Amino acid sequence: MGGPTMSSGGLHAYAERQAALRCSLREHFARTWSDIPHYVEITTTAMANTIERILGQAREVESEHIMS
Repeated sequence: MGGPTMSSGGLHAYAERQAALRCSLREHFARTWSDIPHYVEITTTAMANTIERILGQAREVESEHIMS
């Protein structure tokens, strides 16, 4: 009546394969994403420097406009 069944040995082997796969994926993604905080820091610093440079240029233009 029911579908195919696995023996307890088959279930155990399946569970071991799943556990190994989860471990492998965890290690893979840990390596893949490990540099992300560094990339965020680099980008944040670059953006802050760019904004400061642009604001400095705007202040210079405004100062020149007020003096003329």
